[in-house]
Amino acid sequence: MEYSYIILAFVVLLAYVFKGITGFGSAIVIVSLGSFLIGTYNAVILTALVDSIGGIIFYRLDPVKENRSYWLPISFAMIIGAVAGGIMLKYVPSKYFEFMLYMFIFVLGLWFVSGRRNKEKSTLERNLPTHCTAGDLTVSVFSGLCAGLFAVGGPPIVYWLGRRFTKEAFRRTLLVVFFITGIAKLLTYGFAGLLTMHHLILTVYSLPGIVLGIILGKRIFIALSERLFSYIIGLMLMVIALFNLLK
Repeated sequence: MEYSYIILAFVVLLAYVFKGITGFGSAIVIVSLGSFLIGTYNAVILTALVDSIGGIIFYRLDPVKENRSYWLPISFAMIIGAVAGGIMLKYVPSKYFEFMLYMFIFVLGLWFVSGRRNKEKSTLERNLPTHCTAGDLTVSVFSGLCAGLFAVGGPPIVYWLGRRFTKEAFRRTLLVVFFITGIAKLLTYGFAGLLTMHHLILTVYSLPGIVLGIILGKRIFIALSERLFSYIIGLMLMVIALFNLLK
């Protein structure tokens, strides 16, 4: 067994502890750290595989069946944006936009650390609305666009939902949305012939990290207050942003 596979398993564990706590972030962690072990290309493909498996586990543990008229359109809007981003990737050098993306992630982290202050709302909502708005769809398309260009699509939708919902509603919505978009990415990579046996082997080595990370992350999430939840998200986002800005 290569040592890089063992280290990768710990990277996936870290990614899924974070996702188990927050509902997002596995792709950011795996692409940021895993690229040093298996290369950026393989790390991006791996995120689609492990997020599909992790999404199934999350959904089995905590199915989101209510208010599908809210989160289904958001999911499909993100898929449309991701396809557009993938097409743009052929013509637009994404490296010119990576600096702005990670600066945005750093500022987003500061906002979470500050307690997710929102002048428009004095309290956060506990329940999902019955339908989505034009603003929801616009941000979702943009978030998908970032995913297609950088393999990191979370920040825009994380800010948009974070300014509105409590930690329970925030986490559950992100988990189901990223599960659906993850399946779409996996199917896209499969039809494009990008999946290889090497990626499946990497996924097998990642399985213990996925399962253990989900268990640990969920336990930590349950124990967190709303304030500490925001602080952990913000701190992690700032660390990831600085890591990518300085590397």
